[in-house]
Amino acid sequence: MWILYTPAVAVAQDGGYPVVHRYSPVVYGHNPNNLDVVQSVEGLLYVANQEGILEHDGSTWRLISLPGRRTPNLLMRDANGRILVGASGDIGYIASDSLYRPTFVSFFPDQSLERNRFETVESIHRAGKSSFFTSASRIYEVTPDTVLTHVPSAPIQASFTNQDTLFVSLWGRGLTRFVGGRFIDVSSGNRFARDEIVHSSALNDSTALLITASGAYLTYRRNAIAPWSPISVASLQGKTIRSATLLSSGIAALGLEEGGLALVKPGDAAQFLTYKDGLPFGAINGITEDSRGRLWLATENGVARVSITAALSSPPESAGLMGSVAALVQTPAGLYVGTDRGLFLSSGSASSSAAGSPPGLPSRFDPVPGIDAPVGSLLFTQNNVLVGSGDDVLILPRPGATGFVRINIGYPVRSLLASETREGVVFVAHAGGLSELLWVPQGDRWVKGTRVQKNLSHLLGLAETVGGELWASVAPSGVARISAPLEDSLSGIVTIYDERAGLPVGLIQPLRVGENVVFAARSGMYSYLPEVNRFSPGNSLGLASGSSLSDIRFMEETPQKSVWIFTGDLAGVVPPEDGAGRRIEVIESLQQLADTRIAKVECDDSGCWFATDRGLFRYAFSILERDAESSQTLIRSIETPRRTLFGGGSSGKAAPPVFELEIDENSLYFVFATPFYEEIAEVRHQFRLVGLSPDWSDWTLNTSARFSGLQEGTYAFEVRAMSGTGRVGPVSTAQITISPPWFRSLWAFALYAIFFAVSVFVAGKSLATYHIAQLEESNDRLAANLNAQTQAVEEQRRQLQAHNQQLGASNQEILLQRRQLEIRHEELRKSKMRSEEQAELMASQNRNLEIQQREVDRQKRLLAKTNEALELSSERAALFASQAEEATNAKSRFLANMSHEIRTPMNAIIGFADLLSRRSNDAETKKYVEHIQASSRSLLTLINDILDLSKVEAGKLDITPQPMQLFSLVEEMPLLKRLYF
Repeated sequence: MWILYTPAVAVAQDGGYPVVHRYSPVVYGHNPNNLDVVQSVEGLLYVANQEGILEHDGSTWRLISLPGRRTPNLLMRDANGRILVGASGDIGYIASDSLYRPTFVSFFPDQSLERNRFETVESIHRAGKSSFFTSASRIYEVTPDTVLTHVPSAPIQASFTNQDTLFVSLWGRGLTRFVGGRFIDVSSGNRFARDEIVHSSALNDSTALLITASGAYLTYRRNAIAPWSPISVASLQGKTIRSATLLSSGIAALGLEEGGLALVKPGDAAQFLTYKDGLPFGAINGITEDSRGRLWLATENGVARVSITAALSSPPESAGLMGSVAALVQTPAGLYVGTDRGLFLSSGSASSSAAGSPPGLPSRFDPVPGIDAPVGSLLFTQNNVLVGSGDDVLILPRPGATGFVRINIGYPVRSLLASETREGVVFVAHAGGLSELLWVPQGDRWVKGTRVQKNLSHLLGLAETVGGELWASVAPSGVARISAPLEDSLSGIVTIYDERAGLPVGLIQPLRVGENVVFAARSGMYSYLPEVNRFSPGNSLGLASGSSLSDIRFMEETPQKSVWIFTGDLAGVVPPEDGAGRRIEVIESLQQLADTRIAKVECDDSGCWFATDRGLFRYAFSILERDAESSQTLIRSIETPRRTLFGGGSSGKAAPPVFELEIDENSLYFVFATPFYEEIAEVRHQFRLVGLSPDWSDWTLNTSARFSGLQEGTYAFEVRAMSGTGRVGPVSTAQITISPPWFRSLWAFALYAIFFAVSVFVAGKSLATYHIAQLEESNDRLAANLNAQTQAVEEQRRQLQAHNQQLGASNQEILLQRRQLEIRHEELRKSKMRSEEQAELMASQNRNLEIQQREVDRQKRLLAKTNEALELSSERAALFASQAEEATNAKSRFLANMSHEIRTPMNAIIGFADLLSRRSNDAETKKYVEHIQASSRSLLTLINDILDLSKVEAGKLDITPQPMQLFSLVEEMPLLKRLYF
């Protein structure tokens, strides 16, 4: 069984995605085919490229060409930090030239015959103080003093080092140990005489990988050969190994001929990273692990950097997730991610799960059909996913169903919040105010509520108190308290708070933490004091003494009751309160997200997802962050307007020496870089020129500095770097001395002193005699002048006394004026305070007037709508009256016509009844005829009355009083009663 010994190193159990960063030929500007890769002690990256050796310092790439356009095939760092190079037709190392620029130096500088018989180097090894370059038939041993050539008795199959010893497999002989120029057979090594070693790699100083022609995978360690696990071997069948190394985590990384990277844990099947995980196409020719545990791959199509067990990672491009992420939510169906390209749903499992990623980590994000507009908010409640996109809230179907329901809000949706006090209610904050969605259990559906808070606008985040109140963030500044959410009556419900209530200017995010609502701003946290109706800055999270927050960029509490916080200075989490006070646990790797805009955090048992404007990121709890040493900033070049002073040096000798310059080279240009190779955040630099200014510059992304017009003196250029995690590295220094001009040099000043001394001696001796005579004459004149000047001084003293008295009076007057000015200034100050108070009062009145004006405008709009409704009702009433009048006229015309038509036969009936009454003598018949006559007359009267009614409606009836026979009418009534009843 394959056994690897990695003391004090724990194999990662759970992690995130492999973080792959590709450097394509377009980036470094040379041939795509790379053959090997190695990192220097300073952190510089050296890549063996078809065109030469590429050097990368984290900012720029440059090419170190080899003489004769030779191609470097192999690279290795020796015990002294030198980069050894095995090239086509030559071997050598990288050193500095006269300008301290890296250049290739051959171990055969004299063009010896040995070089002419040189064979292609197949491997480079380090054992003890010697380095070995092996070819098919020779071994070149490089010692500190010389280069030795060893020719074995048989061709060389393979070679590797183990425990500072070189092992060589020879054709027909097997495995041997090379010691002191001799090849000594190794116990059990003759098996390789029959089974050729087709690949060998030193995984570390004590372990080597051997692959034989029969397909056996073996580990050579401490003079013992052990086979690999059958499970591991079976997973690698059909793969050709081009390169290999053993990672500090205990995982073997194997570069494949077919392209891709195999990651093997002891006893497990190999897991593969391919182009689908972001790797370049083509064979991986070289692998090295840097000081931070990341892999560097030299491939046929560029260079790649891979972090297999990064605590902070993101899905690869092949996962299909596109755009900046604004929202995410975890559901039983998977992880929903909302971006500016639409909505995506996770599926699959990461291909690298056994190499560090948890099995549930999704490998693919599929777009949700029909939702390709930007998604700004997501919510999972009532087993439904609610999506805020544009002016709509989309209700996604449950698993197995198709289509979705679109509820139009009418304004851009900002956030969604499920109420904890009202079951089945979701609050929707939008640009026009606040709305609600209601869950209808009978129909298993969501509907838009009818109650809307209309006197709010530009709402962002929401938080609900345990009492059911809502706090909302208002753009561009302030918060709103909604004490009775979504009631029709607006009076006394909504209160807007801004800087007048103790809040700072800018966006304020209300956040529910436990039973309280805290308010996060750039300047820190604030709490609401209901007894004074104001806000106060303070420790509203209940942090232990010594913990404080400022410049808050993002803060959110997860269902696990942990609060994730990102500020300008730190990133971390506040765990749930345990009775001992809460503290901020700073997470260094999350500081890489400091320059991103974080919108949402969603956590599970193994880690957290972060939605940012740079994409989706995963933070794994189980990854123990390696204490990354702060990289040393390297000075890459120093130039003057006339020449290059320093070209960057070579591996192991990258520090610049002390330079002495003439005064005409007093302009300096420095280029620097820090080989930190950040995955997300960029490295910033800070520099200063001691001797010119003691102050550091601001942190900048620039990697150069220029200083002009320097005076003579000694200067020290200092530069340091700050990584994306906020770690500041050590200071790098370059010392420059600028000599003064010749006429200000020391020897010039010495000549000046000698000349001055001689001149003084000669002039003094010749002038001494003359000066004595002049002095005697001068003494006489001085005596006379002294008397005159004494009298003048006395006169001046008297004048000064008088002048002092005048000045004293003037001073008293000035003091009096000054006091009056101070009194006037105090009056002006008080007047200014009164003006400011009046201005503040007027501003308050103006705001009240604006509120009243808005209310008047609202009443005007309501009155206008009421007038429109009344006008419409009046028009409808007039139409109905016109139609009724037409119907009445038609009825009158009908009654008049029918009355005339009925009167004609009725007259006939009356006439024939009269004739019949005259001719009939039978008493009974005559009685019947009388009844007919009475009824017909009565009917005729009714017809006349109908005509009179028509005349009345037409306004044409003339009333003419006439006498009547009341007794006759009374007599006829019994008859009519019998007839009709």
